[in-house]
Amino acid sequence: MEPLPSNVMYYVNQIAGYSKNTVKLQNINSDKAGPGAGARQTTVTMPTNTIINMESLAMHATFNGKGVDATSANRAVHCLCPRGGLAALAQRVSWAAGGIALDNGPTPYSVIYAVKNTTENTLDKMYTDQRVLNNPIISGYVNGADNGQHFDLICNEWLGFTQAAPCFLDTNLLPELRLTIQWESNNVLPIQYEGTNLGDSRTVAGQLPGLPPGDESGVSYSLDNIFWTVDVVSFSNGLLDAMNDRIIRESGALSVVYPQYQVFAVEANGAGGSVRGSASTMSLNRVYGMARFSEGTPSSGGSTISYAVNQAPILCVDNCGINFNNAFTNFTSEGVNEYQFKINNSPYPLYFEKPLGGYNSVVTSNARSYKHSCGSQVGGKDAWLKNHFSPMVSLNHPADQRFISGLDLRSINSQINWDVNPTSDPVAGYRRQQLLMTEQSSLLQIGGGRSLQVIS
Repeated sequence: MEPLPSNVMYYVNQIAGYSKNTVKLQNINSDKAGPGAGARQTTVTMPTNTIINMESLAMHATFNGKGVDATSANRAVHCLCPRGGLAALAQRVSWAAGGIALDNGPTPYSVIYAVKNTTENTLDKMYTDQRVLNNPIISGYVNGADNGQHFDLICNEWLGFTQAAPCFLDTNLLPELRLTIQWESNNVLPIQYEGTNLGDSRTVAGQLPGLPPGDESGVSYSLDNIFWTVDVVSFSNGLLDAMNDRIIRESGALSVVYPQYQVFAVEANGAGGSVRGSASTMSLNRVYGMARFSEGTPSSGGSTISYAVNQAPILCVDNCGINFNNAFTNFTSEGVNEYQFKINNSPYPLYFEKPLGGYNSVVTSNARSYKHSCGSQVGGKDAWLKNHFSPMVSLNHPADQRFISGLDLRSINSQINWDVNPTSDPVAGYRRQQLLMTEQSSLLQIGGGRSLQVIS
């Protein structure tokens, strides 16, 4: 006999002795960071002897951009806050417990965040939560101090160990848990030239009409008044402590699952070629491929400037609202005819996929085909092909990450390829950096006496 639906049943569940509060954490080094502050690293330690909710961890900071003043020969250059706020400025995010590294600290973190955020978070979230807290849309410069934008930001979504399952961690069972962030250089900052519209940019052959040279390399940023918040909870009846003790006695350890990421890159003379990586992991879940222009070569509809230099934000051909993108994380399929991933020479998929099919793989891999309240931040076909192109192949079951179901590669250091066949269009010959990103599951085993083992 099938049980009655929950919405017609009268019942109440209660957790006795549960309490929750939010605590404020300070960095152990300084409350400032960024090149403009002379501090490229931020470190914070989690509360000890308590239960913390990793999903509630949030960084609070003030972004202060500094542009370049006008001179008799040059117009001013304004410094803008990048799309993605604090996450777009992070170069490396790493966790350690008692000096034991819990991840490999992949770089650039901003690339990982851009791919995951754009393809997995919805426009609803961008227009509400993110727009309030962490600058998901690049806005034009309005008169301000130092020719730069100044925003209060909060980032409450960090990738890696912060995505641990279960998300409630008893730090009484762990050594000191520490988060370290290394910040990007000034090169990731978008800019706006004085007297121009947002997105107006130089071309390689010359400059916009009436636009004299400016010193873009002089822009900088700092993050001030940094602090962190996290939720702490307690159970007065000791139920959770008793359950954890029993699991450790019977199984030898508590198991915490969390994702890790790796990024591999190669400079290519055009759209064709292959980027290679390697992984040795108990569960390879996903593999992504991206490319960003690395040479100033004119293309149809505008210009391409190397992602590694300060420039105006890239115009998005978007029907939903992301009008501009960071050049540093603008991924394009221009010049790409078809592609295929290979793991130890086994093809994924079994055929060469077209660029548009790459977005279908994103949809099906996240089990979104038959869901009605879902989506991404990609607002149209052109936006996918020219601004957010990040095709992927999924190797695990789309379920709770505690179901470890990806490709087991522990016995060998496997070789992973993203092979791309170019079109015959001229843009296919433009130099670019090709990137390969992997996502895998890692397992933190917590034993008695605060002993730890990380299984990658």
